[in-house]
Amino acid sequence: MSAPEQISLLNPLPNPLTGNERYPISQDNGGGYTTYYANPGTPRTAAEIAAGVTPTNFAYPELDPRRYGIDFTGATASDAQFANLLAVAAQYASAIIRFPQITGTMRLDNGFTTDPCTLGIDFGGITIDGSHSVTPDYWQIVPSNTDPNTSPLQIAAHPYSNAIFIGPSASVNSTGLFLDSATVDITSVKFNYIQWREWITDIIIGRNTFCCTWLGCQFTQTSGIANTSYSVAVSPTAVDERNSFIDCFWFNKFYLMNLQSPNSDTWFQNCSIDTFYRAFNVLAGQCYVNMCHMENVTDVDVWGYTTNPSLLSITNSILTTQCAKTAYDFFTSASGNTGGVVIENCSLNSGGRALTTYLVGGGGNTRVAGLTLAAGDQHPSIGPGANLLAYGSMESATWAADWTLSGTTPPTRSSAQAHTGTYSMQFAGSSTNFPGAVASRACVLGQFAICDLWWQAPTMGNSTAFSISLNYADADGNALTGSAALVNDTATVSTWTHVRGYLGAGAPPGTVSVTLVISMTGTTSGSPLAYIDDMQFYVA
Repeated sequence: MSAPEQISLLNPLPNPLTGNERYPISQDNGGGYTTYYANPGTPRTAAEIAAGVTPTNFAYPELDPRRYGIDFTGATASDAQFANLLAVAAQYASAIIRFPQITGTMRLDNGFTTDPCTLGIDFGGITIDGSHSVTPDYWQIVPSNTDPNTSPLQIAAHPYSNAIFIGPSASVNSTGLFLDSATVDITSVKFNYIQWREWITDIIIGRNTFCCTWLGCQFTQTSGIANTSYSVAVSPTAVDERNSFIDCFWFNKFYLMNLQSPNSDTWFQNCSIDTFYRAFNVLAGQCYVNMCHMENVTDVDVWGYTTNPSLLSITNSILTTQCAKTAYDFFTSASGNTGGVVIENCSLNSGGRALTTYLVGGGGNTRVAGLTLAAGDQHPSIGPGANLLAYGSMESATWAADWTLSGTTPPTRSSAQAHTGTYSMQFAGSSTNFPGAVASRACVLGQFAICDLWWQAPTMGNSTAFSISLNYADADGNALTGSAALVNDTATVSTWTHVRGYLGAGAPPGTVSVTLVISMTGTTSGSPLAYIDDMQFYVA
């Protein structure tokens, strides 16, 4: 049996290799030695020749970033070297660049452009240092295929993943990622596990950007510089559909999503949205937020804002405030009967903190359903856009349509007192008149009832009791468990007093309605007067 073959290098290799060396090696073939010549590097390839690129280190294969001299210490800019790498990749109809799995930094001062129809990049977890850049649009996506039928499939095969992009700080007007094309659809680009940090704007979504996905991406700011620009902006001229952020998180960014195009819809799924001032500014189009966690620590702005007919829909999400909400509403729905703010099947956690503003202010279209509270938390007033009283301000002559009135002389609309406007509801009692008003609205198992109103009783008679209560009711109108007395007054109250009342437990089994009951009873002598104004009544 012959001895195993052994191959040894006769001379040490230089570093770096040029790719053209032929070095002698000896082979022990069992009794004698034969000298061969081997090329230890990868020679310059046809793609490199076509691109006019000469590698600097032939020890690495084609499309390995180290072959082209990229400095992974980040000490010097590697714009030219990275451009050479992209130029070689561009010679192929389809290429994936895979960076080495190292802890390294590639400094790029001038930004770059990629074609997602032909090129994908796995950055291998390195940091791309753009902190020296003043380029307005740092990374631009420019597809080469103009056929909308085939381009999305090509693009989906070339994802971008695993990188940290460091920007030049929030004081420099530079955008981390720019997607915009006047003529070519940018469809189905995939960005996976990429962090944008220290950019004044992380992403601008412009014209003809469709079905792009950000998966597991992060948008953060650590420098402490106040940033008054939005993290993600959909431009007013955009024509976009179903651009989605999935499993992403925003942290320490004050303003997050600025959606300005009426021809766009943007989706957020299972994201964490923390420590913001305003999270969603929906000036046009639709924004859908599902299974997300929103948490804020400072009451300096509304969490979300919409204008007619834009839509902000938040479903199956957790809304947590680490501060009292006394200055700004949670959300604002501007005037209009379309779009607005929809909050469904969400949990609101306030840690027992004061909530004196609306959940949805502004008076525009509002729908809140299935809202649950943490134990002991108070329920905020939903907002005027969800008011089940059509004439709660008492300024309409048809105000009585909201109520079932009772008494020898039922409550009237009076200009004697008003919290706002000119009129309020007056209760004028006597020993023979016990005026009352009942508003009944449909309510089902598990829903909450909330009322928000102002009242005063400037004159009280002997034994007069002025009361306001919320009651869950069965099919016969009987009060059920969970009902609550909000006001039970027997003394003069000469100033307008605010009452926000809610039934802390959801509607019990058998509930078919909830009633807001206001009554003046028990007067044995005297002429008591009480007034109610600016009434809001919600079931959510």
